[in-house]
Amino acid sequence: MEKLSVGVIGCGRIGSLLERDPYRRKPCTHAGAFSACEGTALKCACDIDPDRLAQFRADWGVDRLYLDYREMLGKEKPEIVSIASWTSTHKDIVVEAANSGVKGILCEKPIALSLADADEMISECESNNVALMINHERRWDQRVLAAKKLIDDGTIGELRSIRGEMLCGVPDERSWKSDLSLVGGGPLLHDGTHLFDLIRYFAGDAVSIVGFVQKNTSLPIEDSATATLMLENGISANVEVGGRRAYFHFSVSFWGSNGMVAVGNGINDLWVGAESSSFDGFRELSRREFPLPETYKSSYLSMAEEMVDVINGSSTNRSTGEDGREALHIIWGIYESERQGNSSIDLPIEQKEISPLVDILNRQRLGRAF
Repeated sequence: MEKLSVGVIGCGRIGSLLERDPYRRKPCTHAGAFSACEGTALKCACDIDPDRLAQFRADWGVDRLYLDYREMLGKEKPEIVSIASWTSTHKDIVVEAANSGVKGILCEKPIALSLADADEMISECESNNVALMINHERRWDQRVLAAKKLIDDGTIGELRSIRGEMLCGVPDERSWKSDLSLVGGGPLLHDGTHLFDLIRYFAGDAVSIVGFVQKNTSLPIEDSATATLMLENGISANVEVGGRRAYFHFSVSFWGSNGMVAVGNGINDLWVGAESSSFDGFRELSRREFPLPETYKSSYLSMAEEMVDVINGSSTNRSTGEDGREALHIIWGIYESERQGNSSIDLPIEQKEISPLVDILNRQRLGRAF
């Protein structure tokens, strides 16, 4: 079978440069995934920075390089477009690509700046029969899949509640992640999207949200947030994001009627209920061995392979545009709860064009810690 041609738009960290990280297991970028995938071939790339393009050429041996993605799409006609650019650019690039004849689009998370933009992206891809996949790569992580199987198999009993942490520091003021017009929000949006996507992947949609958002710096983004989500199946999820930490920590723990399983960065835990060895007549949690895979496989490679299979009609899309939109929807719900004085917000949110965070900042209600 002939390989599908791929064009990468955005040659920065997640697009390409993280492959140079000596500690990360490979592949770990858009370019790395499609370079390693047997069904695809890197054909071209685009970035607004000529130096990034030069680095891309050196790393991947790709000579068809462009400063304008429209020119690249028109001249190269890639069958797959992999978008690793600023969040603010996602909508325009996806719409342009969907109308250029591509078969599949891998778009970096979060899907877009607004729900309206996400809806337009999804609609254009559907109209043009283009597979839209969002890079919530943990959906392909072997440890995450092992944890989901433990829950589905009843190892920890019936799922009762979820706890999630995505703790990190504040972006450098010179970074694009500190520019609200480019990023759309702080840690709650940029990295928290992974947290909410996993909650949905394991337990379904949220129906109501109570959120608390804080801004403790001069940057035009939030730096901390906590929230309680009520899911459609009656399960609650409590989350904390950001927090001005001097470290990065990502963890989601799923608490069942007879145990707990947790996965995250460096975390693979399984505990099940057992008779207490310390107190007569009590049951407590006892650690069990987490079923790690025997051999490692990159979630990025699995994602690229699934894109090929989706295009060929032999697989369903594990991380659709709708999935990306709903992660954004939950985040907007948290912002909206803060905007309304931390009241409980029922989903769906009707206002889709302007982020509640933008409204909060415009009203200058967010200049306090609580």
